[in-house]
Amino acid sequence: MTWQNKTRPNATAKVPYAYTPSDDDLLVCVPDPEMVRWVEMAMDHLDQGHSSRRVAAWLVEKTGQKISHQGILNIWREHRGKTSKTIKKLNKAAKQKKPKTSQEKKLAAVRQERSQAKRRLTMSEKKLAKLEGKEEPAQSVSEHLDFNAIKQAAQQQEIIFQPNPGPQTDFLAASEREVLYGGSAGGGKSFGLLADPLRYFSNPNFNGLILRRTNDELRELIWKSRELYPRAYPGAKWQEKKSQWVFPSGAKLWMTFLERDEDCLRYQGLSFSYIAFDELTQHPTPFAWNYMRSRLRTTDPDLPIFMRATT
Repeated sequence: MTWQNKTRPNATAKVPYAYTPSDDDLLVCVPDPEMVRWVEMAMDHLDQGHSSRRVAAWLVEKTGQKISHQGILNIWREHRGKTSKTIKKLNKAAKQKKPKTSQEKKLAAVRQERSQAKRRLTMSEKKLAKLEGKEEPAQSVSEHLDFNAIKQAAQQQEIIFQPNPGPQTDFLAASEREVLYGGSAGGGKSFGLLADPLRYFSNPNFNGLILRRTNDELRELIWKSRELYPRAYPGAKWQEKKSQWVFPSGAKLWMTFLERDEDCLRYQGLSFSYIAFDELTQHPTPFAWNYMRSRLRTTDPDLPIFMRATT
């Protein structure tokens, strides 16, 4: 898909979202590459069936530029909405999300009630700010609303993963850069290793790596991840050829094997914010661990870097 240059009737006309005035001609707007990248990701989220309001809020958070849910929908319609394949995909997602059981219908009703209450409060704050001569409305004060019914409904939702008390909980809560999780077979080490990076999959700059000694041993880990990740992040996709997970935010997790010390050269020049070895003691020397330390880095100040291992 290509973004075409746009013309403005005069220099005071509003610049379209994700565009910037050309240095050569102020009446010509050209696509802003960085903004286009975020808008493309936002449209990917819409393709996956996410709410336009949530996508618009996510886009504002990432770019710092305001856009309404109707605005991102208009961009989506202009660039993608005319393709029958996308429309079918969205219709299918809408049918899948439609509540079926009585409990799901109750939960949907409470969520709608909460959404309407927030909207009424926001509109009231805007009117009040305008009457008081303020530029920006005050922040929403949720304690003035009764969300007890909402909390009760949320508690009845399915828990996708809950760590076992003891070592697994301690492992997932550890803040140190390097952590080794040891224990007997069946203690939940591998599953804990898969669950550990879940908290970072909403960050588009996350680039993780999970390693096993051989490809055969890796398969079991991949099977477990396919049980967990799509449920935790709807829209997460496993790319078999690249042996990696790609999440709606753009985050990536590479799951592969490292059989010999010289295989470390495959990662020369690459950067990862999260590196994990499952069954570290299967490696005959510490070379792989020490070498992969040099691959642990990120340019995102909000993204911590970690190395994890089980044995």
